[in-house]
Amino acid sequence: MNTTQCLACLIASSALFMCVFGYAQSVSEPKTVTTMNETLSFGGVNEDTDLNLLGSAQISYAISALGHRALGESSQSLMNNFSNAQVMLQKNIGAFGYHLQAGQYIMPNLAEPMAKSSDVNQAYGWIPHAYASYALDAQWRLISGKLLSMPGFENPFTYQNQNIQRGILERHNNTISRGIQLNYKSERESFFVSVNDGFYSGQYTWLGVGGSYQHDAHNASSLMWGGSQRVNKKSSTLTPVLQNNSQILNTSHSLTYKNWSFTPYYQWTVVPTNVATSLADPIRTHGLAAIVNYQVPKPLHFLEQSWRVNLPLRLERLRSSSIPNFHNSEAVSYTNASSLTFTPTFQSGDYFLRTEISHTKSGSADFFNSSSPKRLLLELGVLH
Repeated sequence: MNTTQCLACLIASSALFMCVFGYAQSVSEPKTVTTMNETLSFGGVNEDTDLNLLGSAQISYAISALGHRALGESSQSLMNNFSNAQVMLQKNIGAFGYHLQAGQYIMPNLAEPMAKSSDVNQAYGWIPHAYASYALDAQWRLISGKLLSMPGFENPFTYQNQNIQRGILERHNNTISRGIQLNYKSERESFFVSVNDGFYSGQYTWLGVGGSYQHDAHNASSLMWGGSQRVNKKSSTLTPVLQNNSQILNTSHSLTYKNWSFTPYYQWTVVPTNVATSLADPIRTHGLAAIVNYQVPKPLHFLEQSWRVNLPLRLERLRSSSIPNFHNSEAVSYTNASSLTFTPTFQSGDYFLRTEISHTKSGSADFFNSSSPKRLLLELGVLH
């Protein structure tokens, strides 16, 4: 299948999806389940269900299939059975709360081979995200369990981000951590402090702090820092020794104007020299990125009024201030690289469809781990 045939298949699949689900109705008050992006939302009524011993909880699910093709390669495209097949229980009423998320999932990243959901499930288990919480008062809440990435701008699961694949800056951030976190939230400010196991090391040697401020209805800023406080020699697929001994700083600003949103963010990392990293000199990186999104004000003429159409574009640039003194799969993460990702997104009520084309460029061919730097993806699913 060549590129032209692949694009034709993509267009045909999109048209079929719109014909089948074109009459789905949107809801005025979507659910708030987990951290989400502005291009997708959960459908259904925002209400709780009595689960007896588990209390009154909100039940949601995310089901989606993902197909992709590495452009420029002769191999056939691969269709993962599911990019998500997850059920979520979340209790928000009362002093005690919880979030339980179980099922299949994948966490695709630019410049990395596309893993199967069964392989990823072996990494973080069938319950990748779960925590218990206690509200100290109206503003302070203590949570403990398997927490989402901190620091980092993007989230683990595909439906949580504006792009299907996470960017090259995310190669330096953890994905899931186990730990305890204290959150504060007021009308304009939010703040957190966390003690966790970093890159899923099982050793609680990481400290993280961060916060955000809502300047007005159109501007918000955030700052996060996280890093290892003690040398950790553990090394595995989930716990790369370089990243797990690093320090990470993220800052971002979000600006909205009419149908446009613009979110630039900056990331700085450093891997020190110690007995675990075996580096002659520290590795430092500087990453710049921006996501620009345009929400089409009126549906295209062949779509029903319930459809929302978003056109997010992500640009990234990663630069390393030094070259590691040894070469392995972790060290090449610090190679200078850039990326472009465009993800047209369609949603009506519970149903969504996204297409994505991405291109990654690096100074080292090994950065791509034998995966093509150009990809075409199609994701369709249900969020309820």
